[in-house]
Amino acid sequence: MFEKIIPLDSKLHAGKKFKTNFGFGFARKQHLALVCLPELPKVAVNYPILFIKKPGTEKFSPVALLGVEPQENLYVDANGAWAQGAYIPSAFRRYPFVLVKTEAEGMTVWMDDTPELINAENGVELFSADGKETEFLVKNKEFLVELLKGDLMTEAFCEKLVELDLLVPGSLDIRIGADLKQFSGCYVVDENRLNALSQETFQGLRDRGFVGSIYAHLLSVNLIEKVVARKVAAVAKAQTASA
Repeated sequence: MFEKIIPLDSKLHAGKKFKTNFGFGFARKQHLALVCLPELPKVAVNYPILFIKKPGTEKFSPVALLGVEPQENLYVDANGAWAQGAYIPSAFRRYPFVLVKTEAEGMTVWMDDTPELINAENGVELFSADGKETEFLVKNKEFLVELLKGDLMTEAFCEKLVELDLLVPGSLDIRIGADLKQFSGCYVVDENRLNALSQETFQGLRDRGFVGSIYAHLLSVNLIEKVVARKVAAVAKAQTASA
C-alpha cells in the first residue's frame, strides 16, 4: 500500500497543499486489511475477520478479508470508490499518513511520497506560512495516535489468544462457478477450545474486554459467503464486458 514514505517537514511541505479526495485506488490490490481491536465490532458485520502470522514471527494480527485472491480488493471499484455502505478499515482511512518511531525523535508522522497528493494549488495545507501545523494535520495526527493505542490493545489481545492456545489453522473452500479455490494461511479461534476454558480463565478474558471480540470474529467468518458473492458478480461482469 505504501510505496515510499518520507517524514513530514514544515519546510519541505510549506506552501504545499494536500489533495483529500483521492479515493481508495491505492487499496485496490489489498485483499487483506489489518484491523485493530476497537473497530472489530464494525468490521465484523461487514467482512470475515481472520488471523494471520506476522512475517518472520510467531505473532498474530487480525485482518479483514476483502478478496478471495491475492491483489484483489472486491470493495474498491475501477474509480477508486469504496463499496457504498461498507465500513472502511482504519488502516485505509489513515492513508497516506503513518507513525514511524525513530531513535532521534521518537514517534513522528510520515506520509507516502506520492506526487499526485501534494501540489501548490488544490487541497488543504499541512503547515501554515509560519510553519505551524494546520488543524487538518493536527486531526490526522490525533487519529494516528488513536490507531496506535488500538494497535497496542490488539497486540495484547492476540498474545492472550496465543497464550491460551486458541488459534488454529483455518482453511476456507471457496467455489466460484465450477472452480474450487482454497484460501489457506489464516487462523481462527477454535470454539471447542474456547468452551473448554475454565470459568476463571474465561472470566479473565471477559474482564479484559476480549470475549466480545472473540465472538465477533467467530460470527464474522460466516460472511465469507458475502465476499464470494461479490467475486461471482465481478467475474460475471467481466465475462459480459468481454463478450
